[in-house]
Amino acid sequence: MLTCVGLRTGACLCLYDPITHVAGMAHVTHSDLEELSPTRPGKYVASSLEGLTVAMERAGAVRSRLRAAIVGGAEVSVHSADNRDDALVVESGICRALELELMRMGLNIYGAEIGGSADRSVVLEAASGNVRIRAAGEDRILCNLRYFASHAAAA
Repeated sequence: MLTCVGLRTGACLCLYDPITHVAGMAHVTHSDLEELSPTRPGKYVASSLEGLTVAMERAGAVRSRLRAAIVGGAEVSVHSADNRDDALVVESGICRALELELMRMGLNIYGAEIGGSADRSVVLEAASGNVRIRAAGEDRILCNLRYFASHAAAA
């Protein structure tokens, strides 16, 4: 099981090869293409996706079979000077940048939960292909990357 805990404004990218059951996850925090340290990929969309797919290929995955799920891009509530809570979307472009980069690579998104206001944790179960979301005491399946099933379709 791979886990991303306390996700809010960033994005969790889950990739899965349904034949070899090789799973990968990245917690992406920036959409900018200009990366200060390209030798340590992970924070930025392009290097996260490329670094993750290369590592998964080394473990036996085939890039053209990879299936993706994205979770993140929640709003952050900020307290203003006049005692109002205003919603502020910080780096909301991360999820969209991930979608565009996945499209550029020819990879399909099988599940997505973008937006909202709650902190979430994401669990990718390599054996089953389930992508689970845990938020506010709730634990639910977003999708299954092994069998294409979304939680809504299965219910």
